[in-house]
Amino acid sequence: MMAGSQVNWAKLNSRDISSEIKLAPFACTEANNEIKAFLAKQTEPVFNCNFRDYDRKRNIALVLQYEGTNFSGWQRQTNAPSVQAALEACLTNICQENIIVYGCSRTDAGVHARAYVASFYTNCQIPSANLPLACRSYLPEDISVLAAYEMPHTFNARFSTLAKTYTYDLVLSKVQPALCSRTTTLCYYPLDIAQIQQACALIVGEHDFRAFCGAKAEVNSYVRRVISLDASKADTGYPSYLPILRFRITGDGFLYNMVRIIAGTLMAVGAKQRSLEDVENALITGNRKLAGMTLAARGLTLEHVYYAKELPDLAVR
Repeated sequence: MMAGSQVNWAKLNSRDISSEIKLAPFACTEANNEIKAFLAKQTEPVFNCNFRDYDRKRNIALVLQYEGTNFSGWQRQTNAPSVQAALEACLTNICQENIIVYGCSRTDAGVHARAYVASFYTNCQIPSANLPLACRSYLPEDISVLAAYEMPHTFNARFSTLAKTYTYDLVLSKVQPALCSRTTTLCYYPLDIAQIQQACALIVGEHDFRAFCGAKAEVNSYVRRVISLDASKADTGYPSYLPILRFRITGDGFLYNMVRIIAGTLMAVGAKQRSLEDVENALITGNRKLAGMTLAARGLTLEHVYYAKELPDLAVR
């Protein structure tokens, strides 16, 4: 289907779409016991929207994937391409009205997303089931809308978020494999996985993470809660001589560059460039020099977003 093709998406029956295209199921994070216990204690955040403006509009949540190499990040920029700007332009064309999209996370330039959640208000009468296929006509190939759902007016993709899961992938090789060069970071020296796993245990919990925060952060508090963190070999389908070590981290919120600095710290611990004592002292003192380097954005992927009422394709299992 060519971009801009004339299709009446409002009148097209969603059954016609389902028979035309079968969306492949996408990866969904298996919630471990720590995440389930955390979610069980949470209540749904209240998003105070102006109902005088929105009570007659529909609230739509989208689940999308993107390969972030060619974008300046999620957030709209005046001088660089962004995922938000591309999605808003797409939806404005489809809905024939100005659309503002709320995103669950402000991912940085070069960061990817496997199941990103965005929401928007609209007067458009196109059935939500028709939106993924309609968006395909207007979005670049590195952004895909996988699903769309009608949501209550109080839902907001950003402010309703309870927790998020990210992964960071290190390819353990002497050279960077071409086929995963945009989604992994090269590590060409041996790593002590047992030491890395011990460091993961130190980081889990509620801490002041200022030592694991980029200099550009403007926040009222550096305290965040890491619900779970582990390191394991990723099942990617690549040959065994190209193993990928995957860090998987879930938290109730993350500071600027926090996940990439934690990944750099874990890599440094595995390479014996940082000790477990360094990690402990970084958490206690907030000394940035005790933590590791900020790893490249390309190895980072937003995997899962948790809400009090899960979207069907994001349900905790």
